[in-house]
Amino acid sequence: MLFKSKIHFKKSYTFRQSRGFGLVELMVSISIMTLVSTVILVKNRSFNNALLLRNQAYEVAFSLRQAQLLAVSGNKESASNSNQYGIYFDIGSEPGNGQYRLFRDDSNSGSNLGRYDSADHTLPGGIGTLDNRFVIREIVDSNDNPLEDTLSVTFVRPNFDALFKDSSGGYFSGPVYLKVSPKDDSGYTNVPFRLVEITSTGQISVK
Repeated sequence: MLFKSKIHFKKSYTFRQSRGFGLVELMVSISIMTLVSTVILVKNRSFNNALLLRNQAYEVAFSLRQAQLLAVSGNKESASNSNQYGIYFDIGSEPGNGQYRLFRDDSNSGSNLGRYDSADHTLPGGIGTLDNRFVIREIVDSNDNPLEDTLSVTFVRPNFDALFKDSSGGYFSGPVYLKVSPKDDSGYTNVPFRLVEITSTGQISVK
């Protein structure tokens, strides 16, 4: 009888050792895996959005640099054309706050000099368009005070100097900042943004 009891005890112990997960253990494991996966997805999405936002700001900066290089190169399509090139921003209307225009300033003097108007020539392929998830939300000064909704940034030979004017010909002193941010800001407590800085001496940077 004693021998049989030992055998029974050994079988019972082996059976308890070979059991799988219980229901509670399984639910806890699934919950942990779900939580970890959610955190990873949220972090990855935030990183991707930040990368896209930075890229949009750099696209605007590259377009400004292109206008600057055209201006200082001195190339003309004809003898009567101006050497002055610029970028025109209009953030007050759709699709204006998602588009900007590379133009040649054909004004030689007066209040039209240095600002975009309908007589100026938009260069081929000169319409820049942001990703439709982003906008140029504001044009601000160094103290983060909003300026006009329209801005012409032109560059003048022989230097890289920038000239800032609104649609009425009003002059801005630099630096000027373009605030690029997501179009839909409903999901943010603090809306992320990147600043494209243009100084009066022609320096262009992304902050």
